[in-house]
Amino acid sequence: MGNVVAFEWLSGDGVFDADFMEEWFFPYDSPERRKFIKETYREANAFLMGRNTYEMLAPYWSQLPDEDMDGLAGVLTHTPKFIASHGPQVAHWGDTTILKGDIKAQVKKLKSEVSNIMIIGSATLAESLAQVGLIDEYKLLVQPFIMGTGKRFFTESMKTPLELVEVKKLHQDMVLLHYRVKK
Repeated sequence: MGNVVAFEWLSGDGVFDADFMEEWFFPYDSPERRKFIKETYREANAFLMGRNTYEMLAPYWSQLPDEDMDGLAGVLTHTPKFIASHGPQVAHWGDTTILKGDIKAQVKKLKSEVSNIMIIGSATLAESLAQVGLIDEYKLLVQPFIMGTGKRFFTESMKTPLELVEVKKLHQDMVLLHYRVKK
């Protein structure tokens, strides 16, 4: 059975909001962070994301040469992507498959076919999968910034016990928190 890992970038107070990334995410950009993100993405055999995340990422990343952003562009483009979508969607970025209908059933099926599935972004999708126990791990890249406002990744409906796998301090006081969901 495959593993679903939610790899998320957050502010110190759990804000996940892309509308505020210029405050809590972009100031901490560095070659070390890009390398860490690329290495983490390379662990994935497939990416899983919601329609909004796909529509935000695809126009930018699909236009970049593979070597851009220290090779991160190539990793994102060439790793299979599965997009959860209830509305019309056109897949135009690398190896992309649109999942429609019962997303939870399709993710269960994917888990039987793919060993390491990584959710990027997609808080709404992650919430629905967490509610039915389909997320196995969380890797949280925490930036040292308190936003105080904005959309948070974790919601009240995502209550679950976690087991710490790893804590790693990165450049510029960023921290990776890696948790496994206790079953």
